[in-house]
Amino acid sequence: MEQLIRFKKRVSGRESELEDLVADDLCALFPDWDGPRWAAASPTIGAGMPDLLLVDCNPQVLRLSSLEDSCDNLLSYLRYVSKARIETIIDRLGYSSKRAETKLKELINLEVVESDGSLYWMASLWRNVLPRIVAIEVKVSDWQKAILQAYRNTIFAHQSFVALPSSIAERIKRETIVKQYGIGVLSINENTGVRIIRSARAQRPKVWSYYYRLASMVARHLG
Repeated sequence: MEQLIRFKKRVSGRESELEDLVADDLCALFPDWDGPRWAAASPTIGAGMPDLLLVDCNPQVLRLSSLEDSCDNLLSYLRYVSKARIETIIDRLGYSSKRAETKLKELINLEVVESDGSLYWMASLWRNVLPRIVAIEVKVSDWQKAILQAYRNTIFAHQSFVALPSSIAERIKRETIVKQYGIGVLSINENTGVRIIRSARAQRPKVWSYYYRLASMVARHLG
């Protein structure tokens, strides 16, 4: 895995120390992936900014790094529908004919999109080009705030966790709101390390524009 990418200036303090402990153990906590991985601290994804993000990637995602202009909206639309005519794409996305034709041609050349000449659809691999996105919110004590932030992260993540000192993590892992939102819990112990004491519910991202925006971000950094 590449080095952790930080998207904002690090602020020294107890929370940063806990975040470092989790970051150091990310791959050990989520080991079951042999392909490329990308890890980041505080990336902006829509309205969210998770403390830590771990993304498992299919290698083909790197093809997006060759695009001069973002195709996030087009990709999210084609992920949402099964097939679409270019006239529908122009209408729904507000593209000019030339822009739509250019973007579709680029994506076809990259084998992201397929076409029979009249209809366009997303190639099957690209419907799950980021097989797992794990978001983590780290807090020193305010676990309620952490849970709400973690729930917000389920908009784009497959699994969302909170990471807390072990004494708090053990106490809140059975809270109703944790179960209701499907949030996982990481216990941080400075002597014994970080461990998962409650698994996060696996779920499908809810906003595909955020998903493909993240795919483009990953491609730029790994490409």
